[in-house]
Amino acid sequence: MLKSILLGISLVCLSAPSATAPASSDTVRAGFVKDRPAAVNMAKDGIRVESYRFARAMRGGANPFKMGDGPSMVFDVTGDGTVQKDFGIAVALFDASGRLVGAGTGHHKGKLDAGKKEEVTVEFENVNQDVHHAATVFMTIETER
Repeated sequence: MLKSILLGISLVCLSAPSATAPASSDTVRAGFVKDRPAAVNMAKDGIRVESYRFARAMRGGANPFKMGDGPSMVFDVTGDGTVQKDFGIAVALFDASGRLVGAGTGHHKGKLDAGKKEEVTVEFENVNQDVHHAATVFMTIETER
């Protein structure tokens, strides 16, 4: 029960692309792949999420603006439709026992042009201490209609 409540809360956190446009969404549940790019078959209204890669937390490094970055997932997204679309991505990560270990959202700034490819980063801020224990990922894409 708690798992479904937390998943619902994390997915509601997804920023609606427009306050007035009705939204449409698609959700995928899969095993979480940490060590290599993972294919994703998720699409809605001309926006296709093709793959993701997990980016572990950065500690230190040469760029002082990157110090302390938390873990994130970087999604490869393509505008497969014929018109520009606004969209957002929500992610919830669960460990093998079903405990929520990470949640975050990401979006493209503005609308994604048809035929264009972009990377969208979903950062796991605040709730990320046990992300390395993640076994299952729930991913949702929401688009304007």
